[in-house]
Amino acid sequence: MSHSHAAVIAEYDFNTDLNASTADANITAGAVTSGAGISGSGRSSFSNSLFAQAGATSTTIISVGTAIANDDYFSVTMGADSGYYMDLDSITLDYGYTNDGAPFGVKDLKAYVFSSFTGFVDASDILGDKFIQTTVADNSLQYPGGSPSLTVDLSAYSYVWSGGEIEFRIYLADTTSNNAYIHRIDNVTLNGVVAAVPEPSSTALLGLGGLALMLRRKRS
Repeated sequence: MSHSHAAVIAEYDFNTDLNASTADANITAGAVTSGAGISGSGRSSFSNSLFAQAGATSTTIISVGTAIANDDYFSVTMGADSGYYMDLDSITLDYGYTNDGAPFGVKDLKAYVFSSFTGFVDASDILGDKFIQTTVADNSLQYPGGSPSLTVDLSAYSYVWSGGEIEFRIYLADTTSNNAYIHRIDNVTLNGVVAAVPEPSSTALLGLGGLALMLRRKRS
């Protein structure tokens, strides 16, 4: 079930820095950070996007297990302020690449989206992923599949957090160690609803008791 009234909770366009370009007034949205495996990657002033050179990742195979083990990820943490809750609907982003004329032919790249509500342990925790292949000698920035090129549906879950946080990670893998191949991520957007936690009498009617922090799976 999707929220017909879902709105943008937070967005990162990377036009200026790694902070949220838009955020609901009643949440705290942290800046994007990099895992140790892709240290030296971050915001590109060339394309106003996140970047990670293929040579900076710790694998030359498409392996989420290796990406997890070597901390090849970007991360962002956000949460509802005290007295408010977030009901999440989806997270969307543009995922693509730059191939700076490398003469080594087509290579594969992949991004995997995880969150702290399932964990960051193995492939069973993946919320969504996007696989792309580069085009030979293509020097332009490409986002195959349109915009957004990856949508992760979160509507099967209800997050009601008062003063709590959730972390999202985007893990990266590829089939080359050549720095001419560059992962690109842009327009990371969290969609859903932010609202005040109901008064105690209202939460009792809902069967939630004195709610402070709750995570439940919605019924389909």
